Amino acid sequence: MTSPQDLEKLFFEAAESDRQELLDSLLSALSGHGDLSTADIPEHISLLLENWSDSVENSLPKSLFCYRLCELNPPDSPQLRNILFKSLKKTLTSDFPRNSAAAALGLKDLSVKIHEISIRFKKLRVISNGQYFFSEKENKWGNIVSSDPLTGELSVKEVSGIGKTYSVTLQKVLSEFLLFSADSEMFKKISSKKSLSGIGRSEWIVAVKAFSLNQLTDAQLDKIAFFTILPDIMTLDQFNVWWKNTGAATSDPIEKGIASARNIKELHGTLLKLREKSLKIHAATDDEKKKIGECLSKVKDEPSLKEQILFAETAAILCDLGFRAELIGEILRVAKVKVPFWPQEPMINNTSLESLKLWDEISCEHIPALLDVTSKLYSGKYLSALMLHLPFRAINASPASFLDFETMKNVDPLSSD
Repeated sequence: MTSPQDLEKLFFEAAESDRQELLDSLLSALSGHGDLSTADIPEHISLLLENWSDSVENSLPKSLFCYRLCELNPPDSPQLRNILFKSLKKTLTSDFPRNSAAAALGLKDLSVKIHEISIRFKKLRVISNGQYFFSEKENKWGNIVSSDPLTGELSVKEVSGIGKTYSVTLQKVLSEFLLFSADSEMFKKISSKKSLSGIGRSEWIVAVKAFSLNQLTDAQLDKIAFFTILPDIMTLDQFNVWWKNTGAATSDPIEKGIASARNIKELHGTLLKLREKSLKIHAATDDEKKKIGECLSKVKDEPSLKEQILFAETAAILCDLGFRAELIGEILRVAKVKVPFWPQEPMINNTSLESLKLWDEISCEHIPALLDVTSKLYSGKYLSALMLHLPFRAINASPASFLDFETMKNVDPLSSD
């Protein structure tokens, strides 16, 4: 646990900065304190938010910090809810008006707890057309068809095809729907009689978690299973036998999940198995994010080229499996300083091109994803400087969006020493 003096120092530094590493450190320190309503923590939070005031509207790190803070269940207050409203200016997509989003999140409804607001915010950030949803209130599956940027309402339809498209409020989506990716093959995998034939409960759960855009509780998994599989696929008696049969539930490393990995090599192996099974992971539990960060942080301070490739491939495969590059960037903010293929100041002349050797050795299939992660870890100017000195094979494998030739012309060269 962080000492009171160190925690106070983090609060003071954060009051004058929106540096991502600093805000991550503050959140990490707060998460280790458990109850945020004790000691001087409420006062520190209040002073921080007062100091930030309107500046959150122009800072994505500060805006996201406020909602990530809600995950830790801090004391509720009008000040916090007001700053959460202001934070929507930087975090909200153009699909929804700010007032509609605020109402849907429950910012003005004191019956909606702070932690629930953080859960709804995570859903708000990932909503898009074509996604599947499971209604916890109506116990049925559907698809999101479109959204209205003026009213904030969404058009949805049932996957059964029965009935026409109908409108629902954003508040209903955030409070009652569990969101899943727009992957029709994945939906068939968890809901068709043919796909379920011969697979066990544990493998089904792995598939549902990979399909989900939310963190699912055991109770939610139970409910989804019951209303997805009964009565068309199995009878109640068959379902009860299948659902209770947990034999060999942890015999396969893939079924143990990411959280079982002890180092980068084991994490890399688990991710490859997921990819071989064509699974996607759109949401990660806090334990899984922590485990990924711990594994990648175990890379040596001066890693060999082989270790660098393992590290870089792991980050790229996470992207391939559906992890958002922003999330991977968040996980890697500590570990990034250890790998030389991301030099800390690429525009300084004393940076050796030898440090970029990984880009000459890693498989070209991983380069687009690795660059995507890089763009979330560093500025556009950094990325342009880096692109200027990558080998031709890496340039050729790069998406056009990363090739900003105007910026690249104006950056200082790297040393060839």
